[in-house]
Amino acid sequence: MMNIKKSTSNKTKKLSVSTKNERYEWSIMFTIFVALLRRANIMNIKPIILISLSLAIVCMSSVNAHAQVITINDVRNKVFYSDFNLEKSISLIHEINTLNIAEPVVKAYEGATEMLAAKYSWNPVSKWAYLKGGIGKINEAVTSDELNIEIRFLRFYIENSLPHYLGLSKNTDTDKKVILDNIGTINQLGISKDIALFINQYMIDSGKCSSEEITSINEYMAKLNFTD
Repeated sequence: MMNIKKSTSNKTKKLSVSTKNERYEWSIMFTIFVALLRRANIMNIKPIILISLSLAIVCMSSVNAHAQVITINDVRNKVFYSDFNLEKSISLIHEINTLNIAEPVVKAYEGATEMLAAKYSWNPVSKWAYLKGGIGKINEAVTSDELNIEIRFLRFYIENSLPHYLGLSKNTDTDKKVILDNIGTINQLGISKDIALFINQYMIDSGKCSSEEITSINEYMAKLNFTD
């Protein structure tokens, strides 16, 4: 969504590690299955019974693997680093729903992801439904946590990207002011240095900031101190 290029190699490396882990788990499962099959021959157990039992174990393992709950940082990384289409957008909406956390920032990311689904949906009815639902969730998040600049930035970014004829870009000036007035809290959000720098740089490139505001942002960017 945000198309951050820095640290992409790290994300790819992380994904490759996950793939190796999955292969390793399946290798162990297959080894166990073969061992059980040999034991069945020794004990004169009908292979079909063992096969049915093994398939049940595999299915349960698969369900447990997919039931793992993602974190808000997983959501952040996917939104800021991933290339999206409709299928990926809908999938991320479902993943966010698994968080089951009633925090405004989660609601904001759910809304932002629905806006992505609206962007890539070809069905006009679905597009409008995602659009209205997404902006509604983000507005709700802003109301719940008015000084959270991460939430404000998500709305600012989206509204600044929307065609003006939609009439949904009403809060950019307000959001910009809150972001700049509270930019000193960015270290407290739990976001990575890359994302923090992206937020600052996008504000500069948005065309919404005066030269004085850009100078102020640049001065703050130089003072950023992150451990990652």
